[in-house]
Amino acid sequence: GTHGATLRVIPEEKHKEAVASIRKQNCETARKNLANLRRGGNNAYMTPEGEVVRLTDDERAKRIEDAKQGIKDNCEG
Repeated sequence: GTHGATLRVIPEEKHKEAVASIRKQNCETARKNLANLRRGGNNAYMTPEGEVVRLTDDERAKRIEDAKQGIKDNCEG
């Protein structure tokens, strides 16, 4: 027989909880990013890692769109 190949099955509720928890974190991160981007004077933007980067207007607009999409995907529903 095949021994040592035990597959751990994650119960459905546990999986849903894990997904919900990840979405909640993603939601909070996206909201923080959006707030930072909107506040960022002269396009200085602090990344979640705490490093300050300067963005062009295009980069900033793209990141704002990404953050909005992240909020849409993770905060709603």
